[in-house]
Amino acid sequence: MIAAIRESFEETGLLLAGEDGQNVAESGAGEEQMSQREAIADQDKSFGQFLTSSGLKLRTDLLRPVSRWQSPDFFHKRYDIAYFTTVVPVGQNAKLLEGKGVWGSWVNVRTLMESKDTSELGDRIGQPNTVGKTLEELVTPAVMCMLESLAASETGVSWLAKRRTVEVKKPVLVKNDGACMLSFTEVVPVSSKTGTLGTVGPLKSASVAPHKIWKAGFSALYCVENPAFVVGR
Repeated sequence: MIAAIRESFEETGLLLAGEDGQNVAESGAGEEQMSQREAIADQDKSFGQFLTSSGLKLRTDLLRPVSRWQSPDFFHKRYDIAYFTTVVPVGQNAKLLEGKGVWGSWVNVRTLMESKDTSELGDRIGQPNTVGKTLEELVTPAVMCMLESLAASETGVSWLAKRRTVEVKKPVLVKNDGACMLSFTEVVPVSSKTGTLGTVGPLKSASVAPHKIWKAGFSALYCVENPAFVVGR
């Protein structure tokens, strides 16, 4: 959770921290905050040092767990990624980290999903590695699943407040009519007593080509009223 808050602050400037457990710091969107974010990104200063010097404490209570994904067994790099959602604090505004991110903007998730089979977003970003590509080619399967879930909700608030059991999703390689695809399995939730994972559950639909998984593409930070701040790296 600490890493999630640090990453959000570094990439977007949104900070889930306050002087105590009752408030959240207002946005410091000026040059000073940007220099602090750049120092953290360059590892010239730790996130802990920034919080201490600013007199702030983390508000981990503002995060809601959404999902957890592990890298497939055939992939050499290992990932175990937890995804969270939160409401953007009052008085704060997202701003892309200068010199690091490629593109960032608020988008309406329902509109985005309606055009997911087109290259509308990729063309809008306008980078050589995004033009002409569909949404599925730009985001990881984990982000795509969350976008689909958010778009299907009546409101962003209802999606945020939804009670959910976070299960581990782990892609496996399967063959579908002779073509290799990724199928998403779900693992029984982590035991609160032992801290270990349970058995793998039934296979989900296989619809994503293997080469698209786990590329460092785009991440989405969700907030209320169904928009998402999409950050390109």
